[in-house]
Amino acid sequence: MTLLPGKVEPDALAEWSAAFGSTHPVLADSYNDGGRAWNLGQGRPQFVVLDRDHQVVFNATSDHDGYQQAILDAL
Repeated sequence: MTLLPGKVEPDALAEWSAAFGSTHPVLADSYNDGGRAWNLGQGRPQFVVLDRDHQVVFNATSDHDGYQQAILDAL
């Protein structure tokens, strides 16, 4: 899932999704709740993995291998 901060119109969400070829949900984070809760730095991709109990089990900005293992572990 991708969260775009601020009040983003639905057309802008669809445009962003198409521009990057995303195959996952792209949502507006109108009040920046997700950004405040998990963001480790502005302007960087954020990888957050939640387990089945909705607990954060992985949160990083650059460890691509780590998030994949965290997803498998959370299943």
